[in-house]
Parts: sequence; structure tokens; C-alpha cells
Amino acid sequence: MRYIFLLFIFISSISFAQQIPNPGFESWFVETWQEAPEDWQTPNGQLIPIVTKDTDAYEGDYAMKVTAVNDGIGASGWSKCFIPTSFIPSSLDFYVKASTQMGSVSVGSVSVKISFFNNENEFYTETWSSNESIGDWSLISLPLNQIEPAMTHAEIEVEAFAGDLAPETVWISIDAMGFDGPLSSKSNQAIDFEIYPNPTTSNTTISGEISGSQLSLFDLTGKLLEKIQINSDVHEVNLVDFPKGIYLMEISSRSGARSSQKLVKK
Repeated sequence: MRYIFLLFIFISSISFAQQIPNPGFESWFVETWQEAPEDWQTPNGQLIPIVTKDTDAYEGDYAMKVTAVNDGIGASGWSKCFIPTSFIPSSLDFYVKASTQMGSVSVGSVSVKISFFNNENEFYTETWSSNESIGDWSLISLPLNQIEPAMTHAEIEVEAFAGDLAPETVWISIDAMGFDGPLSSKSNQAIDFEIYPNPTTSNTTISGEISGSQLSLFDLTGKLLEKIQINSDVHEVNLVDFPKGIYLMEISSRSGARSSQKLVKK
């Protein structure tokens, strides 16, 4: 049963690979006593909200604001989410503004960390951090190394830290978070395409507004098997020489739009 469960997670991760939940922080719900962003974990308690809406968003109505509050040994705050994914994208991108100073003195720091796992084993982590205030929305692109081991999921954590004499003066706001380009660029909107037949025994056809896009084919380990330039809205893919199994077919446009679907060869 354990192997069936892990296989289900693995197949599910293909369908949802590289999708950050609630990336523009527009969806919120009441979590016990305080509001929290949908699909993100927070330490919000009864009295002091740590993760709140920022109405001065980069785009849309809201951004996510994480504030460092007293925790007995200083001040801190965090919010995190989990993303099923079988491989590592090329970058984590987001817009940020932050407060880390009292006057000209730095009293804390802020960070965004992403870690990749194979089940319970952590394979790879990258972190962006700053101990300087960022007054205006700024684009951060955190490059990621696309290492080979197959992944099952990733974790993103947004954090704020301050000394115990400066609680609630250190905060970070995040908006328009995305992989391989910021959500706000409008360039990474989903590409609608169909695969048929699926499952297939030999070849399959993809169709949609895909002319000028690039097709990438990955196996279950996340290994890139083939990369093809598509020059029409209907394209046939030759799978005769590929073994039976489950594959991930990803379409990416010149503007950065990216979508993926599962393909089964019987």
C-alpha cells in the first residue's frame, strides 16, 4: 500500500508541477481567529496577526505581509506553502517590499527560501534575504539549479526576523510569485492544449494555440528526454522508441507562458 500511495503522490505531482498555490495572494479565509492566505500555512494566533493582507499590492487587491512579532527570544514571523513537483524550475520570481530598519539602523532581516524534497529527504535549498528596507515593489528572480534527482515536492517559506527591542518594525510583503517568471508579467498564463490519444501506444498529437512554442518531454524522474520546436497549432509527437510509462509533456512559449500535462504510453 505504501508504494501505491507514493506512486499516487508522484503522478499527482506531475499534473500540478510548478504551480504555486494562491501566487497573487488574492484568496483569504478565516483561520481560527485571524485571516490567512488560502493554501498557505501561518502561525497566526488569537491576539496578534503575523500574516496579514497588504492592500498596497503590486497588482490585484492584496499582497501577503509577514511581520516579525515577539516570540519570547526575539521577534519572528513566517508563512509557508507546499508545491507538488517532480523537477526544479529555473527560477523563483516574486515582487517584494520590506522594512528592516529603524531610521538608518538595521534591526532585522527578511527572507524567501525554497527547498526541494524527495519524500522526506531535502535535496536542495536556495534563499534570498535582505537586511535593508525595500520601499518600492521590486522584482526578485532567484536562480535555481536544475539538479537531476527526482523531486516529490517543494516548500516555500517567507520569513521576517527582528531583535527583541524592535518587534513589529520588521516586515516583508510578497506579491505576484511564480516560477520561471513573475506572475504579474502576464506572460506565464496557462497555455491551453490537448493531447490525443492519451493513453497512446505509439504516436500522439498535441493541438492548441501552440505555434512558435517549445515542447519538452520529461520522464517520471524529471529527466528531460526531448525538446522540440513547434511550428504549427497541431503537432504529432513520435513515441515509438519510448518505453511504456508515464511522461510529462510541457509547452512553453517565447513570452514565458508554460503549461504541462501527463501523458501515458501503454
